[in-house]
Amino acid sequence: MADQQFGDVYRIQDAIADNSGNLLASITKASSFNVTSPSQSNIYLYNAATPGWESKWQSPFVSASLFSDPEGRIFTAPAFNFFTIPTSKNIYGLQWNAGQLEGAVTATADEASWFGYGAASDGTYFFLSDYSNGAVVRTDHPTFGTGKPAPTLTADATDNDTAHAVELTFADDADWRAAITGVKASRAGGAATAVDYTAEAGKLKINGLSKAGDYQLTVNATGYVPATVSQTIALVPSVWYDLDPEGALYPITSIYVDDEQTVYALAGSMEKRIYYRGLQDASWNSVLLPSATFMIPIGFQVRFGKWYVTSYGLAGLQVYVSDNEGQSWNALPAPPTDNTSMALYPAAVAKDGTVYLYTNKLVRKLNGSASTWSQIDSIPDTNTTIYSISGLATSEDGSLYAAIKQYPKNGPFIGESSLYKYNGSGWTKIVAGPSPNLGLYADSDWNIHVWHNLSVIAPLPESYLYEFDGTEVVRAATLDTYEDAIAGIAYQGGLLLFAGQDRKSTSHNESELSQRQRRPAAAGGYGRQRRQTRTDADIRG
Repeated sequence: MADQQFGDVYRIQDAIADNSGNLLASITKASSFNVTSPSQSNIYLYNAATPGWESKWQSPFVSASLFSDPEGRIFTAPAFNFFTIPTSKNIYGLQWNAGQLEGAVTATADEASWFGYGAASDGTYFFLSDYSNGAVVRTDHPTFGTGKPAPTLTADATDNDTAHAVELTFADDADWRAAITGVKASRAGGAATAVDYTAEAGKLKINGLSKAGDYQLTVNATGYVPATVSQTIALVPSVWYDLDPEGALYPITSIYVDDEQTVYALAGSMEKRIYYRGLQDASWNSVLLPSATFMIPIGFQVRFGKWYVTSYGLAGLQVYVSDNEGQSWNALPAPPTDNTSMALYPAAVAKDGTVYLYTNKLVRKLNGSASTWSQIDSIPDTNTTIYSISGLATSEDGSLYAAIKQYPKNGPFIGESSLYKYNGSGWTKIVAGPSPNLGLYADSDWNIHVWHNLSVIAPLPESYLYEFDGTEVVRAATLDTYEDAIAGIAYQGGLLLFAGQDRKSTSHNESELSQRQRRPAAAGGYGRQRRQTRTDADIRG
């Protein structure tokens, strides 16, 4: 960030990296005529793609420090700077929300003078260096240095999954149990939140850990040192049912579930059809796509009662829309075919009707009433690193998200993939992904789902499907093997569907659609289990 001649002067006050590898800095702004007295400070994110600094949160402090706790949560507090003396008494916790930082007061000191030479947190309490009274450390820990030791907690290793309460065990101490004031849980570096609990002899039962992952649990008791334990919460193994469109000419190139939980499969290479069935349908229905219009249909979705199909033809990729369930089709303006290093991939349709296509290097965008497509570039390559888009989705507020992988320019060509949000001028990294190559899917409620969409040799990804909750990618379902769903997923209202890697089958988790089920997938296992192929003939008996 360059200073402006006879204008503002910017200085980095403090810097820190979060759990996702984002570099944050507290940067003060002052007049060039009085550089020792800054007028404000903001929290900035370093964007390596630009490169440059992006303001992400306007600090209430003239000068601010940054620090983290052992779980990786980021905090900011007032700081001493030249002749600037802190006036605020608040500590703010910072969290990412859809690409922007949000701050909330998490603690308040008695005096502003307690800030100045640093602050720290152990995950529960804060410690401040009081510059006004010499070498004095202030803390909100009520019994620091005087608390009695708490019993050692043992994590639950039996039924420790999303369907059961967690039971921590300990050598019973009736006095400690009676002194418990609360239990807090944090996951993946997030803020610690209070959870429901019940205490009995030698056992502490905790409810509400409904997402899979690794938690840090802290039990506070008056007069005792906080008791902490790490607890893993696993997913309940998913049960999958196989259901294949009868008579479909494969491959299945796209699947979808609409807001009424109607399942769709776009299939065929010679005969092109859209197959669909609802929860109450005894068999599949289908609509034939005119071969003169649809040479190679590859993508399908339903938005606002309209069907969108992306299809290759002699002139390249074209997007067609039907508002009468495939009885007639209208073509959107053709996207340009120049400047594309790879073929365009199927559409993502936003809530306002904006249509997106993408290659590994760029995104094409068509606003609802526009006649030409605009272009959004991916992160530019560097001398050492290649960036490539592998998935695209939009959220309810119209925000555009992309799965972008990066790998060394000279190999090996397996790197990492992260979720990014487009900020109007570039891409901001939100969170690292669980595998080198990710696909994105936005359901009818605009929730974003994540899956592995490319086979790799090593290291093998975990066998899960995922959801993006606005700040992190969390496990949502188990698979037999990660390759089960590389051909695509679809979701709506609890009904989860995926296309098999052979592109000849679909599997789902709704028992009303079929009667014969496969064995539950091992929780994150890699072993392949035998498929039980379901057809409509099987269903009708």
